[in-house]
Parts: sequence; structure tokens; C-alpha cells
Amino acid sequence: KRHFADERLLYVPEVYWSLTRPNLLVQERVFGAPISNIALLKQHNIDLELLATIGVEIFFTQVFRHSFFHADMHPG
Repeated sequence: KRHFADERLLYVPEVYWSLTRPNLLVQERVFGAPISNIALLKQHNIDLELLATIGVEIFFTQVFRHSFFHADMHPG
């Protein structure tokens, strides 16, 4: 979260450390539109090319600036 603290294009949910255990991560619930729901994104006039560009930029920033690779990227 600290790596993207000033980023307006990405939101990282809060971790509830007091509820988190070695085998359980508890984060705030965030509501949004699944990136796989193209019809809904178009309905809300989301620029899909810009969304893809931002996604790639965030991924490369994680890898090349912060030396972090997320190997299990999935929508939820």
C-alpha cells in the first residue's frame, strides 16, 4: 500500500491487522465493477484503452520500480 500511497488511479484496501492471523488476511470490503464486465464498463463510459494502459503501467511499476511481482492476479 505504501508504494501507491499517492496514486490516484489505484486503490489498495486497508488491512485490518488486529483481525489478521498467519493464515487469514482481513481487508476492508471494496465495491466496484469487475474489469471483466465490459458491458458495465461501457455503460459507465469507461475508456477501455485507457483502463488497459493504466493496468499495464501499475503492473510495470510494481515489478520494475518496487521489485514486487504479484503471481496470483485474479479478480477477487
